[in-house]
Amino acid sequence: MYPSSKLILDFLAERHLTKTEFVKCLGYKNINRGLRRIQRCLDTGVISDYIQTMLVTMAGMDRERLQKALRETRMEMERERKDYMIRRELQERLQFRPHLYALSTASRPSFITGYAICGGENLRIIPLPENILNVTSEERMVIIKSRIEDYKKKYKSSIPFFGPVSGFIYQYTYDEGMELSAEGEIRHIMTKKEKKGQSYWEIGNKRIESSIDVADES
Repeated sequence: MYPSSKLILDFLAERHLTKTEFVKCLGYKNINRGLRRIQRCLDTGVISDYIQTMLVTMAGMDRERLQKALRETRMEMERERKDYMIRRELQERLQFRPHLYALSTASRPSFITGYAICGGENLRIIPLPENILNVTSEERMVIIKSRIEDYKKKYKSSIPFFGPVSGFIYQYTYDEGMELSAEGEIRHIMTKKEKKGQSYWEIGNKRIESSIDVADES
């Protein structure tokens, strides 16, 4: 339980208040709505600005006590986020397989629901042989260009819901990749970075913010 949630329960116990009485103290006229809002605070640890104000001005909670609990909650949530990101990256590294990722000039799908139903990011991913790093660079490019041509034939040189293919990312390790032209020619070497838990690829000053880590689905 988050410190902010525990604070509310402790406050109720100290004042000998039921949740219904507490909701009335906060000024809610619609009791059921107020109960839902308070339960949401207890479940998530997130207390809206409105409820924070009502806790202090209407229910008489000490402001410093409330702020302390909110700070501790934010710190705990940040620890959880970091732990989750570490676990997710470890899992992605274990499951990573080389692949191509189709790029387009459009940043959003034309029909988000249709895009999701039809496979989402999988519509842009082209699997590559697991042993592709074991062949010569010439053989590797032959395989890559063949897969690119197959993809363009399948989708008529367009990415479903995104429009014309503008290029590809060839991701050969979890952290390394290349930007390729629509014909499969090498444009740039890419580096993978992370900001606030969101991975992205950097090419010079250009950033491509897409989730393009591929797990083995077999």
